[in-house]
Amino acid sequence: MLINSHEWNDLYATLNSLKKQKKIKYIPNGGNAGDGVIAAATWQLFERLDILSLIEVGGEISTGDVVIYGGGGNLIPEYDQARKVIEKCLEVNVSKFILLPHSIRGNEDLLQKMDERFYLFCREQKSFSHVSLFATRAQAFLTHDLVFGLDFNSVIKKCSNPIARVKLVFFPNILISYIRWRVKLQKIKPQYDNEMHLMRVDVESKYSNKYSEKYDLSSKHSSTYVNRLEADVITSDFLSVIDRANHIVSDRLHVCISAALLGKKVTMLDNSYGKNFEVYTNSIQKYFPNVTFINN
Repeated sequence: MLINSHEWNDLYATLNSLKKQKKIKYIPNGGNAGDGVIAAATWQLFERLDILSLIEVGGEISTGDVVIYGGGGNLIPEYDQARKVIEKCLEVNVSKFILLPHSIRGNEDLLQKMDERFYLFCREQKSFSHVSLFATRAQAFLTHDLVFGLDFNSVIKKCSNPIARVKLVFFPNILISYIRWRVKLQKIKPQYDNEMHLMRVDVESKYSNKYSEKYDLSSKHSSTYVNRLEADVITSDFLSVIDRANHIVSDRLHVCISAALLGKKVTMLDNSYGKNFEVYTNSIQKYFPNVTFINN
């Protein structure tokens, strides 16, 4: 973990305060393979803070629950999963809600409804300013994307044992998706001299008309990530693909973060609403000299 440990203090203190609870309801932020990397980092965090045994994944949200919603970039106008969960928490009157490090845009009406039971962790300054302006009764914190805390060596070592993937046979639906993922990964190779352009082609892309979907690594898998094993093997494979080149060019946030953690030369581009630049400014610029941000 290259980022100074004290910069995680607010998050750690908030999660540590839950140790007296009988159970904690955790709702992962489902999505693409990059969200799988966040999920793997989240499971590691729960384990590191010794609250793993309290975690109950998914299920119906009920009155009095303590709810943790996974980190990512879902609380923006383009998506509604996180919003729906928060609306449910408000409706049933949960005792505490924790949003793990997120990018947040819009949703002003929802933010204004939140009170002191809502702990919102922002992974960049623009989100923190937005939350501070509109969620005046909630508790807002500026921190870092959880993937910066990922022990990638631990994930790689864990998944290097063939038994790890064999265990997927106990989860047939996950296994089928995983096999498809592995087939797609075979086609991703350096396009140039030890250089890979892993660019997004979805709603958050600024450059989708210039790049092939074939190289959008993150889009090759999607899941709810309620299963830790799936998050781990997807993360291990994700890192393995990035490791095929020395220089990574991408507008995918978690491709860039993962490549930075692996020590690659990284050329980072922005996404449609500026989260990449904001995360670069908040977390990457100071700690990762191997990453260069460019606007075009």
